Amino acid sequence: MIILKTIEEYKKHIDLNKGIGFVPTMGALHLGHAKLIEESVRDSDLTVVSIFVNPTQFNDPKDFESYPDTWGADVELCESKGVDIIFAPKAESMYFPDESIEISENDVSKKFEGEYRPGHFNGVLLVLLKLLNIIKPQFIYMGEKDYQQALLTEKMCRDFFLNTKVKVVDTVRDNMGLPFSSRNLKLSDEGLEKARIIAEKFHASTDKEEFLEDLDINLDYIGKLKRKVLMAHRVEGVRILDNKDL
Repeated sequence: MIILKTIEEYKKHIDLNKGIGFVPTMGALHLGHAKLIEESVRDSDLTVVSIFVNPTQFNDPKDFESYPDTWGADVELCESKGVDIIFAPKAESMYFPDESIEISENDVSKKFEGEYRPGHFNGVLLVLLKLLNIIKPQFIYMGEKDYQQALLTEKMCRDFFLNTKVKVVDTVRDNMGLPFSSRNLKLSDEGLEKARIIAEKFHASTDKEEFLEDLDINLDYIGKLKRKVLMAHRVEGVRILDNKDL
């Protein structure tokens, strides 16, 4: 495994004649990321994992500044899972000082996460378009936990005729059904237990009223998007996303 930190280094090392699988991350890797990597390693000649905390997708600067940094453990996980390349650029490599072009989607991105985090998906799509143009993968692997993000990535790849297909991988959960997430690292033991109780009831309930009954929850939203019910809530100020099939 090699670690490359500039676009120039990546272009020198990559063999575009091989099938490339790509797992985009912001670090703080967990078992959900490990599953994405395993799927890519199984399907692809080369697996590339990006570790880049993208500043343009945070509408709250404090959220960006407090994002967990677990670089050493991230490198170990990637190596243990058979990753070929970690691409870990600096922000100045990814963005120009006078950059003024944005990517904006005007349907799916305006709902749910888009409503509660204005500009978030603009930043996500912009950095993904940049990364896809650099990495040039045949497949990009995304977790079903971030269902809205995966839908938008599929639309972008289709609309811009990108030679990349999105592979959506099942959400990895703990034994109480809570999705693994980098943000879970910010929770206390009590907060983690509360999040698990909410996840358990969300998946056991059959409708919104049953889910909310006798539940102490700081809910941002719950609603339907295509074949899923999406939900986001906050525990100790940490936003937790989840979804389930209709």
